[in-house]
Amino acid sequence: SHTLNNENEASFTPRGFIVALQEFHHYNGRITSLEQGGNLMVFDRKAARPRAAILVSSQINAVAMDNFCCDDLAVVKILGDKNSSNKLSSIYCVSYYGDIKKDAIHSKLQLLVKHCVKEKAQIFLAGDLNAWGPWSPANKQNFISFFN
Repeated sequence: SHTLNNENEASFTPRGFIVALQEFHHYNGRITSLEQGGNLMVFDRKAARPRAAILVSSQINAVAMDNFCCDDLAVVKILGDKNSSNKLSSIYCVSYYGDIKKDAIHSKLQLLVKHCVKEKAQIFLAGDLNAWGPWSPANKQNFISFFN
């Protein structure tokens, strides 16, 4: 909610949150202590060692995009504010773990980007990107060029 404290200052309390997690503690297909309160927790629960997850508060209208998820990638689609008639264009939020032993741009990430281009949707990516080996200028440019 948005309230004015005085003429020059406005205070704002967010109605929701999105948290990208990498290399988190998990046990028995759950992320301990975070999966409660009706929030959406997305990660590959079948993976032996999932390293990417995304947590979306229940106040945000979002759906898991399981077809793009894997041990190193978690994806949700933000559908807009549940309590507003203001509709946003689609935004895909991604939690990504860049494994040093894999390509910098995971095949599932490539599929997601193609899907977003087709849908004319936006992507927000948060991740552990420096885990992908030594980030030489060429590696950095390849990763950035992929999204342009």
